[in-house]
Amino acid sequence: VQLRNELVAWLRNPGEELPEPISFEKACKGCGLLGICSMYQAVQNNIPPHPHPMAGMVKDSISHLQPSHLAWFKKWTDLMDLEVGVGDKKGGQELKDLWCLTPEERERRGQAVTGLVLDKVEEGGQGHWLVREAAVNNSQGLVAGEVVIVSTGKELALAQGMLKQVDRNKLLVWLDRDLTKHGPVFTVDRYTYQGGQSACYVGLARVMADTPQGTRLREVLVDGKQPGFMKGLGREVATSGREVLKSLNRVQQK
Repeated sequence: VQLRNELVAWLRNPGEELPEPISFEKACKGCGLLGICSMYQAVQNNIPPHPHPMAGMVKDSISHLQPSHLAWFKKWTDLMDLEVGVGDKKGGQELKDLWCLTPEERERRGQAVTGLVLDKVEEGGQGHWLVREAAVNNSQGLVAGEVVIVSTGKELALAQGMLKQVDRNKLLVWLDRDLTKHGPVFTVDRYTYQGGQSACYVGLARVMADTPQGTRLREVLVDGKQPGFMKGLGREVATSGREVLKSLNRVQQK
């Protein structure tokens, strides 16, 4: 129970460093996140001393990595953490705000545009022009290219799409459904896909993994190894591609 409380407290107010790892060698050896945990401890110079089991497991689990690889890992985790932190300061968990904040409060936080009415629909029912009398704040609000969610006063997350254009008092939104039968007043919210940030961390972990694919990626991304090319095609290409080559002339076949 105490360990759970410590974990919850850290998740509530996370610091720059991970909390101290548990002293349970059997559990850590079978943990799928041992490599990531070890890399964080190494780059933060926070490896527990002996007789803590992680003192030896950290070195063993990252023995395939060079100091330059760990430095590259720290650089990109710091950048991604910075991006997440800026997003939290800018608007917090915006999907939750659909239920917890009014449209006006969301607009003051720079994550929505409210009081819009449908002007016209084009491009087969996907392009929606939404207008209002008041000017749209372009300095801290939505910008073209963002993924957005459109709601009404009675229906939340009615449609999702891409914000194509932002003018002084109107928006062009490309949506996945026709909204001509909905409204009359719409709100456009920025949609932050949380899984997108997770995918970045997962991709970084795969680059650092002790696998043939991870080694190849580190050679290119971190070590700067130039790509090479085979002198010719493998035998299997000629065997499998024989039917394709029949329709080509001799020059093309070469």
